[in-house]
Formats: sequence, C-alpha cells, structure tokens
Amino acid sequence: MPASSEPTDEILLQASLAADESGRGAFRALCDRLWPILFAVAARRLGEDPDEAGDTVQNALLVLARIRARFERNRRVRSWVFGILDFEIRKTLARRGNIAPGSPIEAATGKAGRATSLRRRERDERVVKAVDALPEVLARVIRLRYFDGRTHEEIGVEMNLPRTTVQERIAEALALLRPKIGEVEAAA
Repeated sequence: MPASSEPTDEILLQASLAADESGRGAFRALCDRLWPILFAVAARRLGEDPDEAGDTVQNALLVLARIRARFERNRRVRSWVFGILDFEIRKTLARRGNIAPGSPIEAATGKAGRATSLRRRERDERVVKAVDALPEVLARVIRLRYFDGRTHEEIGVEMNLPRTTVQERIAEALALLRPKIGEVEAAA
C-alpha cells in the first residue's frame, strides 16, 4: 500500500488521463508501482518462463493504457487491473493449449484440455475463422467479450446496446459457434 504522502492508484490513474507529460508520468508511476505485484501473480500462474510472465503483464498494462478512460471511480484500480491481468493470463494459457475457463473454445464446447503446438495453432486459426464467419454484429460481441476482455456493460456502451441485448447476442453467437467449435475439436 502506498505511503500516505504518495498518491493512491486511483489518483494516479485519473492523473494519467491528462494529455501532457504529467499524464504520461502519472501512468508510468502507476505501472512502476503495479509491475512487481502483477509480475509475481503472472509468474506464479504461468510457471517457469519469466519472459512469458513479463510479456503477459506488459499486455495487461497496454490494455490498461488503452481503456483507462473507462475506469469507474467507484471501483478500486488494483481490482480492475487484476481483472485485466487475469484475462491476459487466460489468453496466454489458451495460446499454449491450456484452454482457460471463459475462453471462446471453453464457452462454446464446455471442454478444456491440451493440444500439441501445431494442433493448437490450427485450432486457433479455425476458431478465428469461425468467429469471422458469424454475422458482423455477433462476431463483434464475441471479439469484444472474449478477445478484448470487455464486460457486458462496456460492450453495451461501445455498441450502444442495453446489457441484456449484449448478453443475448453473445448467447446467440455461442450457439452458432458450438457446431463449428465442435468441428475444430474433432479435427484436433
């Protein structure tokens, strides 16, 4: 926890929204403060490779940089950042072939498992093609939810839809993906 003379994470995040050097400095200070904690979590969950853990943390901080203006002031920054990191860890595990709960494959098939590197790459390509083959509005909600880690509310704001409509479109998209993902799993 920061000393009382240091700004809180929330204050640094708000200050980082400034479009000048002070904003960049505030964001750098926030990243410097969070990096060791995030790295420890990523290294513990991902295993031995420190480069993979570092890349995952860097990806999480890049997502934070991109979406920091959406921060809800009634939330805690660390909780929000840990949610972003969790999603990035899940994506890393999915790339490895460890299908993470909540991934498009897990959501569509209800299955988790391991695959060889080549099969995993082929499966991932097929999943992306299956998502791309969906009607654009359905593909977009799947990409926003599962690839970008957005909440239903965030998707609703971006697409100007009520949260319930977002949920319905995700369910519809997953129903259309299930047969395709099943083909992917059978081909793997």
